[in-house]
Amino acid sequence: MKDQTDAPQELTTYRETLDRLDASLIYLLAERFSVTEAIGHLKAERDLPALDAQREDQQLSRLQEIAESAGLPSEYAQGVFRTITTMVRERHEEIRRNTGNQS
Repeated sequence: MKDQTDAPQELTTYRETLDRLDASLIYLLAERFSVTEAIGHLKAERDLPALDAQREDQQLSRLQEIAESAGLPSEYAQGVFRTITTMVRERHEEIRRNTGNQS
């Protein structure tokens, strides 16, 4: 058992690691959303639907496999992916409304 006096330093070290990881996640999300923004404009210009259910299902399966191989519970990956895709789909619908394509 560790000495209780080490706990604050150990906690600080963990928190510093989390801070770095959180920053990395934000930069990755920003890059991802930049790409999905371009996709949204392309879909609107070409009058393609905001939702591609087949693509989302394929991605969900692929990401669940990756999560499992990484030791992450697949329901965590599924929750994050569903949140991201919902936000992206809403943004694609907004882009479509702003470009005048309403199919």
